[in-house]
Amino acid sequence: MKRVASGVVRGLLSLSVALLVCAAVFVGVARELVYQVDDFQAELVGFVNERTDFALELESITGSWSGLAPRFSLRGVALRLAQSETPPLHIDKLDLEILLLRSLVNLEPRLRLRVAGANGHAWYQDNHLVLSGFDGLTQSDASEADSTEQGESDQTLLDLILAQPRIEFSDSAIRIEGLYPEPVLLGVHRFRTEAGKRRRYLLGEFTADGPSKIRFELKGKVSGSVFQQGSLSGGLYAQVDNADWLPWVPAAKRGIASASLANLNGGGRFWLNFSKGEIKEILSDVQFSNIELETSNEIKPPHILNL
Repeated sequence: MKRVASGVVRGLLSLSVALLVCAAVFVGVARELVYQVDDFQAELVGFVNERTDFALELESITGSWSGLAPRFSLRGVALRLAQSETPPLHIDKLDLEILLLRSLVNLEPRLRLRVAGANGHAWYQDNHLVLSGFDGLTQSDASEADSTEQGESDQTLLDLILAQPRIEFSDSAIRIEGLYPEPVLLGVHRFRTEAGKRRRYLLGEFTADGPSKIRFELKGKVSGSVFQQGSLSGGLYAQVDNADWLPWVPAAKRGIASASLANLNGGGRFWLNFSKGEIKEILSDVQFSNIELETSNEIKPPHILNL
């Protein structure tokens, strides 16, 4: 019995050593390939374009290695869905870190993404916001079955992206048309989202430049899927700097009884709590100044200095 046990132990030890040696060889070879990734850039881009639903172009790529996480730095990236005929999303620099152990545990890619200098174009179509290069995500196919299958595939893809441990954007912008007569430029000074054990945490600073210029900060924590109805829960906090809000209010909605707004400046803080896809509570601490009303009759409306 002792001989059998001893043989089993020796066999397990030998197997462990063999696996460790294979892992070391694999890591060593992979490390060298990562550092030389720029030598086969064309083959890598071709592989991505053939095996995924994306069309990728890039100017350069470099690789490095830290622990068990290969890192890649891509410059001059242009990305769109393969079936899209609209201009792609342009990114000046994209840093990508592949977390091998987390990927093995989850049986799905787990990455840290850092995007700098992204520039995109979007527009409203059929009450949906369409991003240039990714317009296939909102277009319905002629066949309802195909449309359902494609929709589920797109939602799975986007949920997979949102499931990554960390995603960061900086110095980026998206130009939105169709929301107002003039385009709205949404600037992303910094935005970071990290995945915890149960929730995803958000932090960002933005500027909306359209009818007027508004700067705001956003913090929050959410759980659930953005695309699965009734699953999203969490809370958001927004702090808005003082700005001129009147140009953002449609002319048809500026009327108050027999008067209409002529000036509206202010800022504030907002708290939004939601559960299972429904808004449960909205709190606000708003301060408006220099509120002016105008009327078509002889009665002069009040001029509110602070509210």
